[in-house]
Amino acid sequence: MAGAHTGKKSQMKGSAFSARFDYLKKRFPERWLEYLSRLEPATRELATAHALKNAWYPFDAFVDLNLVADELLGKKDLALVKTLGKHASEANLPTLYKLFYMVGSPEYMMRKAGVLWAVHHTTGRCEVITREPGYVEYKVHEFAQPHRVLCKSLEGFIERSLELSGVSQICIEERQCAAAGAAYCSFYGRWLGK
Repeated sequence: MAGAHTGKKSQMKGSAFSARFDYLKKRFPERWLEYLSRLEPATRELATAHALKNAWYPFDAFVDLNLVADELLGKKDLALVKTLGKHASEANLPTLYKLFYMVGSPEYMMRKAGVLWAVHHTTGRCEVITREPGYVEYKVHEFAQPHRVLCKSLEGFIERSLELSGVSQICIEERQCAAAGAAYCSFYGRWLGK
């Protein structure tokens, strides 16, 4: 993806923004105003005017909201970005998908999660491979603006999605990253069954 970057700008659904803003406001209420003051004006507007869950917003604002949170409220290691991805995974699951999480296999649920990529992003595509029980490959191809924020957020999303399916001893490993020059982002996950 990094080599294929065409200058095209990506957008994400407002649900990605609102879930993260809600988490930060509830988890860090005493620092919320300071956080807002450090955001770019367009990102601040999304935080204060409440981003509409079904509207499209610039990926640049997504990067801003996560990096400012990590620098101000986290440890500057993107761990908070991963936590925000985990929270958004659960907060944005429709009721129907929650039912599938309870009765479907983790492999089935990860394939369904991969289908959601196109619902939440205007560029790129997701490929999910489940060759055997307890294993998944989650690949993101052709995303127009590769960034470590997206990678850490996806790592949290994948991990929480698996947790919600009822598995344990989850290990998510990023094998390659488009932001570092790879052709695509690739995550491998392993877990023990329900």
